[in-house]
Amino acid sequence: FGAWLGVTSLARTMGLMAMLIQEALFLWEMSGYHRDLRNRNRPNYQSAMTVARLLPWFVPVRIGLFLLAAVLLWANCFDYLGQSAVWCSVAFVALLASQFIERFVFFTAVIPLRMPGGI
Repeated sequence: FGAWLGVTSLARTMGLMAMLIQEALFLWEMSGYHRDLRNRNRPNYQSAMTVARLLPWFVPVRIGLFLLAAVLLWANCFDYLGQSAVWCSVAFVALLASQFIERFVFFTAVIPLRMPGGI
């Protein structure tokens, strides 16, 4: 698969696969959030509204980290400036930060029936 795009090494192929998986998960999470935000009958509507009103920085920060990681993983795939390890490492840190932010939001904004002690 990677050779078809001109990616020849195993590290670059794995970087490409990581990028595709990251994109799929990000799109799935964001589509679920926006679906819950638009439909009052969804079980997570209250959580989505809590995030939208009390944590308005959440979506822009997640999008920014996603774009940063995507650009860095593309740089890794094509060995931009011969620094694949650097691009992968910084992309990993960006994705890890994104997941920590997502967990923080989950544990602070989820509806009380699912997580006691939320907002």
